[in-house]
This record gives sequence, C-alpha cells and structure tokens, in this order.
Amino acid sequence: MLGARSVADKLRGTLSTIHRDGGTVPTNTLVHIFASVAQKEARSKALSHKREKSARGIHQWTPSDQVMCESIFNLYADGGYLNVEGMVRFCADLKISVKLVDGAQLMKIIECEHPDKMSMSEFSQTFPISLKHAHLPAECATGEAITDRQEIWLCLGCTFANSIMNEQCVMCGVGWDGRRHVPRNHWECSALEGGCTKYNHDRVFYCDVCGKARPDLASVRF
Repeated sequence: MLGARSVADKLRGTLSTIHRDGGTVPTNTLVHIFASVAQKEARSKALSHKREKSARGIHQWTPSDQVMCESIFNLYADGGYLNVEGMVRFCADLKISVKLVDGAQLMKIIECEHPDKMSMSEFSQTFPISLKHAHLPAECATGEAITDRQEIWLCLGCTFANSIMNEQCVMCGVGWDGRRHVPRNHWECSALEGGCTKYNHDRVFYCDVCGKARPDLASVRF
C-alpha cells in the first residue's frame, strides 16, 4: 500500500503545480494532455509566427478550456472509466513512475465502486485539485492571454529566486532569459580564447582567477 499512497501523493502534488504555474512537465506534454483542440490549433498557429519573448517580470499564460479531470478522462479513460493501465499511462506521461501493482492498489485505497477502474467522480473526489484548470502557455490562448507581473524571476541555470531588478542571477551570472550576459562595466575572460569565463571589472586588466589578459588590452592607453 505504501507504493500506492506515494503515487497518490506525487500525483496530487504534480496536479497542484500544473494548476499553479504549469509545473515541471514538458510544455508539449502539458499541451497534449490539457489543451483543447482549439487551444492546440491556436498554439500551432502562434508557433508558426515569430513571437517576441515576454519582458523580464512579465508572465503570460492561459487556463485550459476544461478542468483537468475532464481532460484526463478524455485522453486516458476507456468507456468513461480510468482503469489501471490508463492510470499508469497518465502517470508515466507526467514522469511519475508507477508499477501496475501500485495502480491496482491505488484503486483499492480509493475504494472505487469497480475494483479495477474509477469514475471521473471518484477521481475528482480523491484529487480535488483536478477540478481546477491547467496553467497553459500563452500560445494556447484563443483570445487574450493573461498577463501577470512578477516581483522575482527564477534563474534557468541554478533556480535561484532573483529580484526583478536584477538582470543577471546573483548566484551564477546567467541572465533572466537563460543566457549568459556580461554585466555592465565588466569583461568576460573568454573560454574561446582559453579563458575561465569569469566576469572581471573594466578597471582590471588581467583576470582575477586565471590571469589571462583582457582581450582589448593591446589597445588600452596607459
């Protein structure tokens, strides 16, 4: 039973994050499971055109047309019921490892009317968060996407929560867009030229870490 309870807890947590901000589920999987046909078409159309990246501190998204349990049953249920195999496939798509025996035990824990399958009502009672909508990328919007303004941004390099005032992560130096940016009044000890990638202040002529000369040192007047 411990394996089944662990699966239930993981699934509950995953659905909560999908509702809150999309979670860590790959975007294509998120759209495949929870977006309606109209939302998938809107995304395909949006991706076929160049779209500007949201500015730092701006997050755009759209809710799924259906609540999550409806989307789940549309895709994984058989004859209106989610059986053990369907539950295992669903969990696998969410990157939750489930054995068939754990799926069967889960049905027993839920005390389904049928021993090897559950109805949408039984699923939503066990996972109330599934009655909420999924948080989908803005490209899925069939109308206007929702725009949120954020006070922090999570570094794509190290996941540190940075103030919106910071252009680069204070921990690893990666920019808010996931790329390395040389800070103002600094120069990079370039790896392409045998350097160590450290950012040094402009007033420094040699890298503080490896001692390599500043690339434009030859043209600097002393």
